Amino acid sequence: MTQERVNKAIDFLKEATDYLKNHPEKFKNNKDSSSETKYNDIESKIKDFVNLKLSESIKYKPKIGVFGKTGAGKSSLCNAIFGKKISEVSDIKACTRTLNEIPVGNMTLVDAPGIGETIERHIEYRNLYKEFAQQCDLILWVMKADDRAYAEAQDIYENDLKSGCPVFIVLSQVDKIAPHREWNWDTFEPGPNQIKNIEEKINEIKDAFRIDPSHISYVSIDTEASETDINFNLETLLERIISTIPNKKKHPSTERQKKK
Repeated sequence: MTQERVNKAIDFLKEATDYLKNHPEKFKNNKDSSSETKYNDIESKIKDFVNLKLSESIKYKPKIGVFGKTGAGKSSLCNAIFGKKISEVSDIKACTRTLNEIPVGNMTLVDAPGIGETIERHIEYRNLYKEFAQQCDLILWVMKADDRAYAEAQDIYENDLKSGCPVFIVLSQVDKIAPHREWNWDTFEPGPNQIKNIEEKINEIKDAFRIDPSHISYVSIDTEASETDINFNLETLLERIISTIPNKKKHPSTERQKKK
């Protein structure tokens, strides 16, 4: 199965679930008390279909590491991808202290502790990043969209991550991009000037990290909402993740043996 067909399956999932949500009357019968269950079953079967097609294309369970500075929004991103609260989130203190492995369909997300908390933990966590990166098939480096200090992230990217698996830079909390008062909280999306500044930010990150712009994404997660699906641009990130995951598992030890 080609990646093109996988992408078409993802597009089908998006269109089908949107249609189901926007036209529930098409699948409900007032005389049938179990109609809501039937509606949920249809959506579930569509997701199962896409997972099946993905499993045909990717012959292993890829591991995706979620790295970044403390407070960048790594745990919030994991919660949004998973669809429910599986990682602690705090505005005051760092929550993730150890690697938190989370199975998500045919993938495993690994929520890693954030660097920059203290000098001692920074060294400890950076060593952890370097070691664990060798086990990952894809890395998401999460950084706040309004963060202007890149030196630390650039250093780790260049020296610890760049030569390994594919790396995505995820700009989180884009609702804070200036002018932040322009953010539409009713539709949960940026205003026109924010969109312009997001595009400028992507160009800035592209040049600073010397990374392909297709490996830069931006999202916003409503961490205060009672629902788990209030977010901006998460689906685009997921589509890019799936299209970038290597088809085959890489084994560093095997690669080293081949070179000998």
